[in-house]
Formats: sequence, C-alpha cells, structure tokens
Amino acid sequence: GGGATLHICAILAAGAAAAWARRTYLGGAGVATADQQLEHREQEHGRGPTGLLVLPSLGGERYPVRDENLRGAVLGIDASTTPADLYSATLEGVALALSHALDPSDAGRVLPVVGGGAASRPWQRILADASGRPVLHTDGTDATLLGAALAGAEALGLAHRIVPLAARGGELIAPDPSAAAAYAALRPAHRGLYEVVARAVR
Repeated sequence: GGGATLHICAILAAGAAAAWARRTYLGGAGVATADQQLEHREQEHGRGPTGLLVLPSLGGERYPVRDENLRGAVLGIDASTTPADLYSATLEGVALALSHALDPSDAGRVLPVVGGGAASRPWQRILADASGRPVLHTDGTDATLLGAALAGAEALGLAHRIVPLAARGGELIAPDPSAAAAYAALRPAHRGLYEVVARAVR
C-alpha cells in the first residue's frame, strides 16, 4: 500500500560481460592484468569515451529494456582499435547501461559500488565519468540485505538505524568533468542502440 515505488536497474550481464571481454579480447587475462592494460590505455588516451559504442547484452536484457532476445553490439571499430580499447569499451557499455537508471537531477549524489568488478579502480573511474557521479567503493558485506531492509523500512515509514552504503565509508572517485560531459553527450546514442539492435537481431 501507500503507492511507494522501488526503482532498480537490473543489468543482466554486467560482471559477465566484463569476464567475457577479458576472455575474448585479452586472451583470458586476469582482472589485475586487465586493469594494468586499462591503466596503460588511460595514461595514453586520458579519461573519456573510447570512441566505440558497446551494448553489453550477451543473452537478453532486463534494463533499460526488457527483452530476452536482445544481443550485444560493438560499433565504431577501425584499423587502430586494440584489444584494450574493446575491453575498455565493454566496461563503458555496462557503465552507460547503468547510467540510464540515474536521475540527472541527482548528478552530485554519491554512487556506492560493491562486489568483485567494483574493486577495479579503472572501472570505478569509467563508472564515475559515465554516470557523472562520485563513485564510492565501499564494504559490500550484506549489501543486498541492507538495501532491501532500508527500502522496506523507508517505504513503510519506519524509524530505523540502518546505515546506507553511501555513508559506510570507502574511497571516493570523482568524475572528470570533461570526460563526464563527453559521456553525457554519448548517452542518448547508447540508449537508442537498444532499439536498433533489437530490430536487427530478430
């Protein structure tokens, strides 16, 4: 009752897309080696879009569209594209997919991240830039349970002492203003890619 709404962004294959890209583009490199390649690429090119546009839907999608038949896509490849570019672009694709769920009016609000992929500092920077928000890598212990409890308590108007993830501390990664502006300009094209690919793979 009460008309409360819980907004979620259930990307079907975020970590799986990253693991697939490491296997496919980086020869099965581990996360640490892949991060080194991302760091090297960032030193060479700076922060901001790779110039590629990736839809990371490997086997259907739940958000921002619900389509079990949707498949992935990579646009913008040329003769200079490297495996590190393709890996970085896949992480960008996940970050942009997540960004479609964020309210632009909350641009300065901290985005807490937890889990295995969230430990990648280069991916944290990509997520900060693609979302335009500061990213906080924080303790993920019981994150799902705490999130559900917090959402339930607030929806019911109950007094509680549940500490939100964003208030639990951790390292904050700020978005780079120039990179964030470039990603913001790219976001509509990425969102439109879902419909284009859905029509193409039927």
